[in-house]
Amino acid sequence: MAGSKLTPETEIYLVESYEFLDQIEADLINLEMSSDKRDLLEDLFRHIHTIKGNAGFLGFQTIELLCHKNESLLSKLKEKRGSIDSGTVDILLEYVDLARDLLRSVEETGKEKSLDLSSHFSRLEKLL
Repeated sequence: MAGSKLTPETEIYLVESYEFLDQIEADLINLEMSSDKRDLLEDLFRHIHTIKGNAGFLGFQTIELLCHKNESLLSKLKEKRGSIDSGTVDILLEYVDLARDLLRSVEETGKEKSLDLSSHFSRLEKLL
């Protein structure tokens, strides 16, 4: 990975997280059109939960917080306390972009960059 001195655990985390984000993105694109939203929501939740848990283990607090907040939205949707529309999908796709940005900074520098997530969190709170 990018020639930096990353631990083997961090390198594995990055590879797995990028793969999860690719799957999350594909699932989100299918979510609005799917008749079986429950399975997709379960998959989305599980992937984000895994990224979050591993981020916490490795000390990547910003990624962990970003995942936690978006996980809350998915919990609400799984409990059928919210609607899945283009706005919901858009905020979750934004999560994917932000998470990738943070992962790239870890890949390039070994640590998370400072990223203002307040705008994302504000829009997310409106859906909760």
